[in-house]
Amino acid sequence: MKRLGIDKIDLSIVEGSGLLDLSSHLFKDATDVQVISMHDVPHCPIPTAIGHKQEILYAVMQGRRTIVWNGRIHYYEGYRVTHQAFPAYLSAYMGCGVFVTTNAAGFINQSMAIGDLALITDHISMINKAYDGGKTPASDIWDSAIA
Repeated sequence: MKRLGIDKIDLSIVEGSGLLDLSSHLFKDATDVQVISMHDVPHCPIPTAIGHKQEILYAVMQGRRTIVWNGRIHYYEGYRVTHQAFPAYLSAYMGCGVFVTTNAAGFINQSMAIGDLALITDHISMINKAYDGGKTPASDIWDSAIA
C-alpha cells in the first residue's frame, strides 16, 4: 500500500456479501477516492465470489484515512484462514486503529428480517480442520453450555 501512496490507515472496513455497496454511501461526499485493484497489492488474495469487486477504496473521511475492502475471500474458495486474515494483517501493519468486518450471516432469531444488522460476539467454528489438520475432534471443541 505504501508503494501505492498510502502510508497509514486509521479505519479499515471489509465489506461482506450483505453490504457490498456500503462504500458508495460512505464515500459519497469524499473527494479523491482512490480505487486500487487487489491485483496490484502484493500477496493480496483475490475474491472469486459473485458480487465481490476485487478492489480496495481509499479516501480521507472526516480526517480519517479510510480503506474499504470491496469484496473478501472465503474458506470455501479454497483459501486458508491466514489468507482470510490478510486485510486485518495489512491494516494492522499500516497502523490501523479500527478494523470492521461484515458478512451475510444466517440466524434463527425470527424477530429479525433480511437486511437487519446484527452484532456477532461469538461463533462455533465448523472448520477446525483448517487450524490443526483435523487432529482435534469436534467433541473436544464443543461446549454444551452454549448449545
